[in-house]
Amino acid sequence: MEVRGVPGHRQLESTRRLGYTHGMRTAWLLAVVAFGCEEPAPLTAQAGLAPGDATPKLGEPWKQPLASPAAFDLRWTQHGAYLAWSAPHGARQRVQGVLFDADGRPGPTSTLDDTDAEVVEVALGYAASTDQLGVAWVQRRPGEQAQLRGTAGPPSALAPAATIGPTHVAHVGERGHLAIASGPDHLRVYARGEDQACQDGKPSRCASFGAHPLPPDPASGNRPWLTVPRPCDRPVTGYLYRAPHRYYGICHLREDDSRQETVWYSIQPEPMYAQAHELMAGCEPRGAAVLGDAIWVTAACGSVRTGVRVRGIDVDPPRSLEGVELTCNAGGHPVLSLDDEHAFVAPADRLGPLLPGEVGGTDSAALWTGEVLLVARHVARQVELARYRCVEGLFVREG
Repeated sequence: MEVRGVPGHRQLESTRRLGYTHGMRTAWLLAVVAFGCEEPAPLTAQAGLAPGDATPKLGEPWKQPLASPAAFDLRWTQHGAYLAWSAPHGARQRVQGVLFDADGRPGPTSTLDDTDAEVVEVALGYAASTDQLGVAWVQRRPGEQAQLRGTAGPPSALAPAATIGPTHVAHVGERGHLAIASGPDHLRVYARGEDQACQDGKPSRCASFGAHPLPPDPASGNRPWLTVPRPCDRPVTGYLYRAPHRYYGICHLREDDSRQETVWYSIQPEPMYAQAHELMAGCEPRGAAVLGDAIWVTAACGSVRTGVRVRGIDVDPPRSLEGVELTCNAGGHPVLSLDDEHAFVAPADRLGPLLPGEVGGTDSAALWTGEVLLVARHVARQVELARYRCVEGLFVREG
């Protein structure tokens, strides 16, 4: 049945439209499949944007060869910061992982998979209550359909990697093909599946999107949640839990003018309902960030970085993220000025979409360990992990 207010999108569950909110078209989805929600390992501090050219630089960052520009991700766990990436290995590629301690020092590298396919994008998720790290990636071989693969387990003892199912790659080199969220006792990866008949009876094919358990479970099937006639090249704009809500976002091309638009779904389990908002028409999605009790859905609107703050099912108007500043307070903690001041204290991840320019840039991944800000990004066919902290009142890049 079609999700009203979102033309062409079809939620494969019962739906009913109940009203409008703040003048924005919304859809309330009933009988939605609900999953429990939990916060990640203590992630209560805030993220921010670093100064520009004035940021001092000391030492060299950690670097490793990278097979594809979006084939890396970074997450906080109770053991430290975990970085996964795909590295070239002769004619093959290896999906690898390494834990960094709270000061940004790396441990030994482990190999999660060895493949003759091209790994296009890597994503991470972590469930703190069960100490389960989820790793998923999209890979493809010439002339074959792309595949979604993954693994899960404690960071030091991940299960053997397995294929989840077919997926689709429209644009290599940028994020937006998959995302991982954690519930109280599970991890799920959200991605595009096989195209299928559209639900409106038209003689056309639609893209399907759904969530799959990690570690992969062939018995779970691949029933899609959503079908979309015209998805963007970077369709998955976010998928995460912030108790008690579950969120996911899909970018599609509008039927009337073919402009890109993000449809953001906010789902509440008790009482059961969901709401869909159409966000930032004409803007290219850049992922979702978490700041305290809020989620920021970000996009590039021309040359202007733009964000929409989501709290529960409430969505604020879009605002420019240009000019956001990161400073150091008297206690030696970085402070982000974004509407209010947000100080980094406890560990926090999913910060990359808010980091600009030389510190993060497009498609970076970043987290605060409680001691340092770690920023992973693609630089000259390498994955680089840089480290920042406050030193005598200055925000310093140490390596």
